[in-house]
Order: sequence, then C-alpha cells, then structure tokens
Amino acid sequence: QYAARKYKAISATAIVMEPRSGEILALYNYP
Repeated sequence: QYAARKYKAISATAIVMEPRSGEILALYNYP
C-alpha cells in the first residue's frame, strides 16, 4: 500500500516465489 500511494499507482500486485522450484508462495493485489 505504501508503494502504491508513493508512486500514485492505480493498483499493485506482489508475488513471492521460491526461486529454485518456481513455486508461488504468496500473492497480493491492491486494492
């Protein structure tokens, strides 16, 4: 949320992945 406000973005997405396997550990969409 901080980065979206700082750069006046309409929306933001964050993806956390395991680099070795490519497994997606977490997803976050704002708003």
